[in-house]
Amino acid sequence: TLLRQVDYYQVFPDKRAVLDMFFDLCLPQLLPMLSKAPEKRRAILTILFGFAEQAPLVRSHMVRRLYDALGNLCAFLQCLTILIFMEDCLTASDHGVALLDLYAYYALIGASQPQPTMRAASL
Repeated sequence: TLLRQVDYYQVFPDKRAVLDMFFDLCLPQLLPMLSKAPEKRRAILTILFGFAEQAPLVRSHMVRRLYDALGNLCAFLQCLTILIFMEDCLTASDHGVALLDLYAYYALIGASQPQPTMRAASL
């Protein structure tokens, strides 16, 4: 399958390139489920996390690419609600703090929205 083909390329030393391949090849097929099927989000985001190296810079890149790919702020904020609990790169390092700031930035955007579901997801 396509996921196996992309997973094959994880032997590359540049893990960010592998993540970009996932976004370019696999995520477009998963976007309809990600934006319209909340019960499938955790599974899809777990797969996405498997392609993202455990480095705060790569995870920041992942969050930004996900925002650009979804184009739906409500679904994106609900995805961030899942992603932050999966995150293990929120360390005291400069890059870890920058990643936490990115999550906080999007949470503040969501908290200022008029829809109650978006405000709840931002908390």
